[in-house]
Amino acid sequence: MKKIHLFVILLFGIGTAKSQELHIGDMLPNITVRKTVPAIKAVVQTADYKDKLLIINFWAINCGACIAAMPRIDSLQQHFGNQIKILPVIAEEEDRVNALWKKNRNTKNLSLFTVVDDNLLLSGYFPHKSVPHEVWVHKGKVVAITSEDEVTAANIETVLAGKQVDLPLKDDFGGRFDGATKPIKDTASIAGTDPSVMLKYVMLSKYKPAIKPGAIMNENRGGISKDVARRSVRAYVINQPIYTTYLWALFNAQRMDWLKTVHAIVDFEPNRIVWEVNDQSKYKYDKALSWDEWNRRNAICYESLNPDTGQTDQQVYHQIAKDLNDLLGLDVHFEKRKLKTLVLTRTGQADLLKTKNEGIDPSYNSYKEGHFFRLRNAGIAAFVKEFNQYQGNAFAIDGSGYTIKVDMDLNIPSWTDLANVKKELNKYGLGFKEEIREVEVLVFSETGGGYRKPTK
Repeated sequence: MKKIHLFVILLFGIGTAKSQELHIGDMLPNITVRKTVPAIKAVVQTADYKDKLLIINFWAINCGACIAAMPRIDSLQQHFGNQIKILPVIAEEEDRVNALWKKNRNTKNLSLFTVVDDNLLLSGYFPHKSVPHEVWVHKGKVVAITSEDEVTAANIETVLAGKQVDLPLKDDFGGRFDGATKPIKDTASIAGTDPSVMLKYVMLSKYKPAIKPGAIMNENRGGISKDVARRSVRAYVINQPIYTTYLWALFNAQRMDWLKTVHAIVDFEPNRIVWEVNDQSKYKYDKALSWDEWNRRNAICYESLNPDTGQTDQQVYHQIAKDLNDLLGLDVHFEKRKLKTLVLTRTGQADLLKTKNEGIDPSYNSYKEGHFFRLRNAGIAAFVKEFNQYQGNAFAIDGSGYTIKVDMDLNIPSWTDLANVKKELNKYGLGFKEEIREVEVLVFSETGGGYRKPTK
């Protein structure tokens, strides 16, 4: 399954006792914790880890990304052993956390324990509005405050080696840039406050550290702003991947509403992209780097200002895509191509699919456990969707005609091993039939001299 980068916004924030707030370079005082899940006999004190790397992992019960990350974080703890201590911390009450910890597949087998009922004890020193929120304390000193993406073996090794660490700061309070009301380009110094001065421009820049990245579906990160007084239309994108920016512009140009655009961007299948480029990692997130580091290297900012001639929003979004093509040396567009497709079909009459788990919690309908892909009371389309997340696979469509909810347990070490996938499907009376079908694809082509990366 593709990794989707989500975080939970905590409406009132966590830890607002600003007088005791700690920053990078500050020393962490000794803090005593008495409630943990699972319960441990010893009193936990932060001073116990003064000679180690302590990573405080703030999380929340309603944060799916936090919970999904727990097995990975636990494996890091086991890998580094006594050199580090990863300490999950949560504000919720002991009973609620204990119930989740014992039953959830991501937490029930962990070697870690979590601090519960924090009540501003630790979070008071490290205020934040969203989780996961990671605080790195090496030999008693705060050396980094980051997102969960930065908690990697490579970064841990850097800190343990005593080398200087330069990780992106996660600051939930300061430095926010409101793209909906403030232009990226300093137009005030050119036009002043005189509404009769008409400006027109289009600009593209590389990642701007002073502007915090966020989801492009948020109007602070991308959108259209109209100035009635100046009779102008401004379009903008702030610190976004080129791939996501194109999808955002192209889907909005199709008159989609906000929610449909979100789903279209998140769910767009990687094997429906035709890459005619030298290095696609410049355009779309590459997991070789953390999300923040990749974004710093490759994200762009775009802004255009044009007279308001009555153009529709769809026309503005079309123009954004055209501007991007012109400025970046690309030709990105949707088109229909005849491709080899895999049509999921039933190979027998026996019903080996019908669910025995009606009424199961929807959040457990589709999930992975090691090599196993499990469906419980789910639509068979969930399998097709997962298969299409792997770029090397031919595009698959559901032609089974099976509309009843299903249960399936598929042992699939590699989703691009088609022979094994077919073998697993055969257990349930299913198979793939190869056909040539017309499929709408996203074509990503470099034109002329190739990709022109912004330099300013």
